[in-house]
Amino acid sequence: MFEEISVSRGGRAYVGGVVAAGAAVIGFSILQLVAVPPHPYWFILILLTLMTGPLSIRVPSSRATISVSDTFVFASLVWFGPAAAAVTIALDGFLVSLWGRRRSFSRGLFNISEPALSIWLAGQLFFAMAGETPFFGRSVPLNPLIGPLLAMTTSYFLFNAGLSLTALWFETGLGPTRFLRANLPHLGLVYFANTLLAGLLVLNSNNVTLTAFGVLVPVLVFTYAVSKLAIDRRETLEALRESEARFRELAENINAVLWTVDAETHHVLYLSPAYSRIWGQTVAPGDLAGIDRFEHVHAEDRATVRKAFTTGAAEGTFDVEYRVVHPDGDLRWIHDRGFPVTDSAGRVRRVVGIAEDITARRQLEQQLLQARKMEGIGRMAGGIAHGFRNILTAILGYSEILMDQLDERDPKWAATLKIRQASGRAAELTSQLLAFSRQQVLRLEVIDVNDLVRSIEDMLQRVIGKEISIETRLADTLACVKADAAQLEQVIVNLAANARDAMPRGGRITIATSHTTMTETPGAEDAPVRCVVLTVSDTGTGMDERTRARIFEPFFTTKELGKGTGLGLATVYGTVKQLGGHISVESTPGHGSRFSIYLPQTDEKPRATARAMDRRGGAPKGTETILLVEDEEAVREFVATVLRRAGYRVVEAPAAKPALAAIDRLDTAVDLLVTDVIMPGMNGGELADVLKTRYAGLSVVFISGYGAANLQDNGIDTGNDVLLEKPFGPDALLRTVRATLDASRDQPAVARTAAR
Repeated sequence: MFEEISVSRGGRAYVGGVVAAGAAVIGFSILQLVAVPPHPYWFILILLTLMTGPLSIRVPSSRATISVSDTFVFASLVWFGPAAAAVTIALDGFLVSLWGRRRSFSRGLFNISEPALSIWLAGQLFFAMAGETPFFGRSVPLNPLIGPLLAMTTSYFLFNAGLSLTALWFETGLGPTRFLRANLPHLGLVYFANTLLAGLLVLNSNNVTLTAFGVLVPVLVFTYAVSKLAIDRRETLEALRESEARFRELAENINAVLWTVDAETHHVLYLSPAYSRIWGQTVAPGDLAGIDRFEHVHAEDRATVRKAFTTGAAEGTFDVEYRVVHPDGDLRWIHDRGFPVTDSAGRVRRVVGIAEDITARRQLEQQLLQARKMEGIGRMAGGIAHGFRNILTAILGYSEILMDQLDERDPKWAATLKIRQASGRAAELTSQLLAFSRQQVLRLEVIDVNDLVRSIEDMLQRVIGKEISIETRLADTLACVKADAAQLEQVIVNLAANARDAMPRGGRITIATSHTTMTETPGAEDAPVRCVVLTVSDTGTGMDERTRARIFEPFFTTKELGKGTGLGLATVYGTVKQLGGHISVESTPGHGSRFSIYLPQTDEKPRATARAMDRRGGAPKGTETILLVEDEEAVREFVATVLRRAGYRVVEAPAAKPALAAIDRLDTAVDLLVTDVIMPGMNGGELADVLKTRYAGLSVVFISGYGAANLQDNGIDTGNDVLLEKPFGPDALLRTVRATLDASRDQPAVARTAAR
């Protein structure tokens, strides 16, 4: 019996045809029974049919069923004829359809019409071949009826199966041949049972009593039990095969090792295929028992893993992370989890688990930890550098003032020059600290990296010496980047110097450029960014893993005490990060190192660099009124001295509040504000905003040891105003002040206010 009806056009047409034919047979049969009423025993058969109708056997792997009530349907056919059998099986189909109330109306009609049509056709064939009438109450020999009985049961089987399977074909696309092949054992059993029942019914046709029905019931129960047992066994085997196939598919495709180990002997019982990829070992299934699961664990982790396995698995689950060593020396991080499998007595017999390769995750974690550590060190370095820059501003400034006042032949002039030179070197050191902490002031311009490398190639050769050769491999066409040319040049020099130190007996440095596409942050899912790649590689001694992990830390050096500051690569790291780039390093002991710098490319073209101001005419002077606000007394006195000597009128204040009070007492307008940025109370940016509401078009020069980017990180925006980086000398101060005042005179006040 069929439980699904196709919704396709062909399926609907087919079902409609079967229903129409079955309805005609049922109607014709009812008319025959009305004309010649059957024996009352027929109503007992109908009752038994309806009682056993809901007991059906589902054919595995399909939606088709075969009813247990077929026994009584055959009895109706043999004893009372095709019409009685057709009405009996139609009533059975009607009851089954009512039993399954959720089935569709068309499905119910099909389940009534199709079996009625099948049994009626089979009955007509049987009685035509036998040349007999229904056998109820008559004794007939069985031998002459064997052929007609076989034809009847075979035809009923074929009609019933054919009509149902055709509907199933429309609904699922499962062909009849494939269905029959898959379910042949079950269908053959049902066919054999039907043939046996038909023969028994013929033999007992002259003695239709309760005893006769007693003969039929055991056969019915036997048929049902054996059929259900065969079906359940087949379905269980199919479920096991499907489960095994799903597990095999999972084990072969998952990026982790599924394993099973004997809890007592520690022999490996199963390893999924991912083992060869993650462990780097190929193991034949027959060699599993000989595997030492701890052999390839890193020596430093082996004791921890062994303890976790031997004790943790027996007590419950265990969870451990460790390293394994590939035959080529490659290290992989493994996250291993195990679970005990116990027997009925609670004893641990096996341990099963899953080992996952977490190398990529550990690398990302290390990158994150490194970035946080570098950020913390950078903040500290930036704070130290800012404090030094305030001190150096006064030292450098006063030394230049003193040198201007002394004769070059005076020994004091030479001593002052030494002070100035020492403070200059200290300023360079603080610049390196700021570069590492990404707080230096960058002067961005469009740069062709190929041109930059060519312009410093000769200088690099002089710096590293003749024992080391320099080879350049520059891309034929290379996009430009936005960077500070001086800082990028310093990056290349620092990398070349680092390479030189790694080749005490000489070697080769290779500088190469290329293009690539990468995400802005390694490991993140950002949009791809086209980058220019600058690579500096050497043939030196290389680095081990521990050294490679610390090379960008400030003050970390492998040189002897006093022979290196440890800021060279830290400066490189900070500058590259401040330019929005990324730096990576590859190195193996004995095989040299390769540093790769990734900088976002730009479609802009380089422009000619503006000429520096002519310094031969001396420092510019003026007579304007300047408000100077600086909390460091030494810096404030130095700046005020330089400005007053140049002719400016200077109003000094140590903070914003005294500055506002001072201008209230002025009898003239303020032409320029020169102010520190980070001060107690109101900061320099806030002070500038207040004063610009009083003096339209007021120009501002900020002086600070911090860069613009770091100031913005602290919520201070210098806008379009000038930022003069500490430390600075008198000449730089006067030229910046004069240029700012002249620009203010050339620009309308309203426009300058709007620009803010």
